[in-house]
Amino acid sequence: MENCYSYTDIEVHLPKIMEIIKDVPRTFSDYEIFSYHFMLRKLFRALLVFLEYNDGVDYVQGMNSIIGSLLIHVEESTAFWLFVDLLETYNLDDVFRQDLSGMHTC
Repeated sequence: MENCYSYTDIEVHLPKIMEIIKDVPRTFSDYEIFSYHFMLRKLFRALLVFLEYNDGVDYVQGMNSIIGSLLIHVEESTAFWLFVDLLETYNLDDVFRQDLSGMHTC
């Protein structure tokens, strides 16, 4: 199987990936379920896949809490697709931009 990422892709996403790495362990740190590495890995993967899936939206704090909440109740892939559906159904893509340009529409 071929590697699907080029070095350019990694360089472009590296600042966002570093933010995710920093935020994942802080997500629901008081909940026992998030003290387990398997749950943190699920959260990390879901956030990383979202970066690739929706190139127009940057990772911002808050996404980790939403996907984390979903992961408590459903499997990883379902949490990802529920998050995507939430953003698309309620046109929340702009709310999660680094410049917060969509906040005035809420």
